[in-house]
Amino acid sequence: MIQYQWVIKLQGIYIELFQHIYLSISSITLAFLLSVPLSYLCYKYNIIEKFSFFVIQVLRIIPSVAVLFILIPILGAGSIPAIVSLTVLAMPSLILNITQGFKNSSLKVKDIPLALGLSESFIFFRIIFPMALSYVFLGIKLALIEIIASAAITTFIGAGGLGSTIYTGLSLNRYDLVLEGSILIAFLSVSSMLIMDFFIKRRKIYD
Repeated sequence: MIQYQWVIKLQGIYIELFQHIYLSISSITLAFLLSVPLSYLCYKYNIIEKFSFFVIQVLRIIPSVAVLFILIPILGAGSIPAIVSLTVLAMPSLILNITQGFKNSSLKVKDIPLALGLSESFIFFRIIFPMALSYVFLGIKLALIEIIASAAITTFIGAGGLGSTIYTGLSLNRYDLVLEGSILIAFLSVSSMLIMDFFIKRRKIYD
């Protein structure tokens, strides 16, 4: 009987761990896909950069919990509003770092590619973007750490994740559950940080 209970408990933890990873990967992917074109516009047009950075500062003031509950009447409960709110949370770090990467890359090459007759699309995809990868990876690293930590609160709207274990433990005074959920979230954060640090260091070799 005790062995059966342990199996059920482990299955529950694995499900919540998978939900947490799913929310994190979905959010960082969507945030990245949205942030790259926005960062390009910020890099090309100064007025868009100023406006975007102003919006970013405003978004950073709003707590992620507030974003979650604002989206509930619009998108309902579940994983969709959780992913949207985590995407919004991740985009500032991505846009700031990717834009800076594009600018630094452009300063390094200056007008040489244009003087060689290369098209703007070729310059961006073959020169500017590859040279900015260390900044891109840094933005992903910072955004991913924020997402993994903040995904714990999405349990309030039925998105699951390791936050469920933590809040169940708090409500039942089961601090072993709180510790389990916290350790797993910390493990995911540290693992993502180390992986992105590896890519950043590999990329800096070619800078």
